[in-house]
Amino acid sequence: MAAIAALYIGNDNGVGHLAAASGGKVLMIFGPSDPRRYAPFVPEDRAQVAWRPFAVLERGVSAGSPINFDWERDGVTVDEAWLRTASLISRSVE
Repeated sequence: MAAIAALYIGNDNGVGHLAAASGGKVLMIFGPSDPRRYAPFVPEDRAQVAWRPFAVLERGVSAGSPINFDWERDGVTVDEAWLRTASLISRSVE
């Protein structure tokens, strides 16, 4: 069903990866995990990430959740997510 949805918005999880793999348009919101390592491997016109770089151990978040990450301070804002959403939606109507 994700392939026919206008857009799937979610955090970095398996459902978002399945939505992207099925051909759906996806905005995946990342916390401290690095999308260069964990984002879906699909073209940018189908999936984008909203993310603010955050220092983690070399092994990434697999080494454990960073104790000092705070969504309010370090996470993506609503405005940042909206810009990515608008970009994906505008590509749908072109």
